[in-house]
Amino acid sequence: MLGENGYKISFSAIVIFSLVMIDYGWRHSDPVVLYTLPIELKPVALILMVVAYVLFGAAQYPTRTKTYLRHPQLTSIIVWSIAH
Repeated sequence: MLGENGYKISFSAIVIFSLVMIDYGWRHSDPVVLYTLPIELKPVALILMVVAYVLFGAAQYPTRTKTYLRHPQLTSIIVWSIAH
């Protein structure tokens, strides 16, 4: 009905409108702190982030990590999410 160009134009307009609405909502909201990490756990979070980066990188290269972990990249995402 709209054709390819009509679809692209309408889709682009919807995306731009959505981004404008996200920006509008963000600018008009009151910031609320929901959770802060206890100071004792910050070093643990930093260590977990280093482990996550190493595992993520190890998934791209031929390393022995793949013999111990079946999916090092997926494991790195899990470690990253735990750290956060």
